[in-house]
Amino acid sequence: MKRLGPTTAVALVAALAPAPALAVGIRPRASSAGGGVAYPGTNGGASYGEPVPKKRARKPRSLAAQPQLQTFSVSPSVITPGQAPTVAFQVKGRAPTIRLRLVVSWPGTTANPPRRIDLGRRSANAPQSVVLAALADPTLPEGMMTVRIAGRDSAGRILRPGAHLSRVTQVQVRGHVFPLRGAFSYGGPGNRFGASRDGHTHQGQDLLAADGVPVVSPRSGTIEYVEYQAGGAGWYVVLHGDGDDFDYAFMHLQEGSIRVVKGQHVDQGQALGSVGHTGDAVGSHLHFEMWQGAWWAGGHAIDPLPYLQQWQHWSPVRAT
Repeated sequence: MKRLGPTTAVALVAALAPAPALAVGIRPRASSAGGGVAYPGTNGGASYGEPVPKKRARKPRSLAAQPQLQTFSVSPSVITPGQAPTVAFQVKGRAPTIRLRLVVSWPGTTANPPRRIDLGRRSANAPQSVVLAALADPTLPEGMMTVRIAGRDSAGRILRPGAHLSRVTQVQVRGHVFPLRGAFSYGGPGNRFGASRDGHTHQGQDLLAADGVPVVSPRSGTIEYVEYQAGGAGWYVVLHGDGDDFDYAFMHLQEGSIRVVKGQHVDQGQALGSVGHTGDAVGSHLHFEMWQGAWWAGGHAIDPLPYLQQWQHWSPVRAT
């Protein structure tokens, strides 16, 4: 029988010896070094069969406690200068009241500074509406204005919008409307402002339309003249606009169609008369003039076509 050397005998004993028992309560873990078994405190490996617990995301307490805007609107969405719109809103919050304010601005221009309207302290958790008397201003600039709502509750927490809700809405201010309520045409060069006439130049813009087409007030204001001129304007009306420095003249109106009297205040879009061909008119049309300052009393006529084209975009009436 072959005798084993010392080294071989030691190796054989080590191989046949039982593995040491694990300490009670200690689970084997995967080794990060090579995939073997690791023990606590050795190489920090992950435990077998123990999924990593997921932490539930929590909203910051400050955000959850913030007052939240539930509804916000301004109506009507189209107003005329001097008309007071109404704001409607509802705020949800822990505090019983919240102080609110509105910021009204005209984007794209620096000529009109923002206006701030304090709504005061309002009850939370109940729908409310407020008439914005501060915007019932005849000098309110025309165009698209934005209305933004903001506020803080008694704890100083800032109002935030609810899901899919904006704190900003838009309102269009239409200071003028188109003066006709029917089909029309701007005509050709001879119908324009400045066109040559016998002994003078044309001081307005002709709007070619059929007899009887309604003529309306482009702006609220006061009627200054209702008269007849046989050799020129025929039946005509002159209006001074509210809150501006313009006079508006409407000539060649149909006989018997005029519905206003001198000194009467009219609303924007109110009927004045109808298209005709009285006076020296050639064909049925409305001769429309705009004057900077008083009509034939210190003012001067300006080209109304750019204004008419702008007002036309705000009206269902289209040129033929």
